[in-house]
Amino acid sequence: MEKTKLKFIDTFWVRLKWVIERYLKTKKKLYPLAILGTKLIIFSVPLFPILGYTLKVNFPEGFIISNFQFDSQSISNASYFFGFLIFFIGALLIFIDVKRLGEVTRSTAKALITGMLGTTARFPNEILTRPEQLDSRETVELGIPELIADDITSQIKMFNSEVAVRIYERFILNQNCKTIYLGGLARVPFLVAYGSCFRAVSAKVIYFDRFHIDGEWKLLDDEEKGIQLIHDEPQTIQPNKKGQIGISISLTKEIQKEQLPIELIGNTLEIKSNLENKRNLITNQNEMERISFRIQEIVDQYSSLSDCKELHFFISAQSTLALEIGSRFQEGIHKKWIIHNYNAQKGNYEWAIEVNKDCIKKYSC
Repeated sequence: MEKTKLKFIDTFWVRLKWVIERYLKTKKKLYPLAILGTKLIIFSVPLFPILGYTLKVNFPEGFIISNFQFDSQSISNASYFFGFLIFFIGALLIFIDVKRLGEVTRSTAKALITGMLGTTARFPNEILTRPEQLDSRETVELGIPELIADDITSQIKMFNSEVAVRIYERFILNQNCKTIYLGGLARVPFLVAYGSCFRAVSAKVIYFDRFHIDGEWKLLDDEEKGIQLIHDEPQTIQPNKKGQIGISISLTKEIQKEQLPIELIGNTLEIKSNLENKRNLITNQNEMERISFRIQEIVDQYSSLSDCKELHFFISAQSTLALEIGSRFQEGIHKKWIIHNYNAQKGNYEWAIEVNKDCIKKYSC
């Protein structure tokens, strides 16, 4: 009974927090200062001198107009002063809000990963706020669609070229960037690699994902589902003779042991969730960040082992989680990251890429 009560309180608090966050975000999008300024200007209009005049008309018998005049004697100078003062304050508030929104939107970057054949090159502007749609930076497209299935040579070259010309520093993170909208489609290894390019950035990264139910791009701003990771104690998994440890993450579809490379079947930590596997399982960014942080803790623990040389990732999850996991990569602290790609046609992992500080390359045993 006590556990049920605590669970109810916890669930209620999570939902209440989500409602408050959505309310504050919505209020922020409604230009509060500009709205207040507009109300003040409207309120000040009756106090203007031109509207302070009174119209006096005398109608004698026979309804013949004998006198027609404006009278401003009853309007004091104080009315004029307060009218102009309120008008000025309203105009100032509108100016401040417009200027602030302009500064915010010009510090907003958009990055779209187009690594799958048939991926649209159009950034989903509908996920942005109205001012961001009007005045955010131009979209930076990352990656190149694969021309032939599993032909990754051109994609590796493109990724390394983007890093070499410093496209992230010059066109995404430049000019005091404060917010980055990041999303797109690519093979899981490339998503993790692109995520690693946004590690340790000061800007806020906001992920967007394409939902398979309706094919629409959406932000991860729904309420949390209470997703918990389920796995054995990490210390129960030790490196194999080559110093390799595997980490399998099953959130979209369950990864079977027989699908893993033979040399890692007994040396792979299996991570699942307490909910049923499904596409786009995670719909809240805060929840996704907590999940990736837990995965990082496991990676940190394995990287501290002296006999561990390589960490092999097998990820069955949505694109945004792959990006977020990549952003946890820490060169100099973590052991070598190897990200494997699953071939659904053959039912096994065929190739992998190695993620390094300044480049990626195809992994060879």
